[in-house]
Amino acid sequence: MTLTSGLILGGAPAHSQLLGEMRVALAAWQERTGDSIPPVAEMTPDRHDRTTFERLYPGGRPPTGVIPGQTEGAPSLGYPPPEEDHEH
Repeated sequence: MTLTSGLILGGAPAHSQLLGEMRVALAAWQERTGDSIPPVAEMTPDRHDRTTFERLYPGGRPPTGVIPGQTEGAPSLGYPPPEEDHEH
């Protein structure tokens, strides 16, 4: 399955098969790794200001919010978590 830069699949009948394949691949990935997408209202807040890119939580992660994969038990499945942000 090859995608070109800027390809928009949603709503294009010619790409419905590819879109279906991608949805199946995403579902398989989420099942295997415990990855999940929390509801917007429960998502972890941004770690950096979207305009200035200044770090909003110098101590690391924000104190609230659901981390993707948290509700599906991703840490217990043995896949390593993404690396923490590190200031350079």
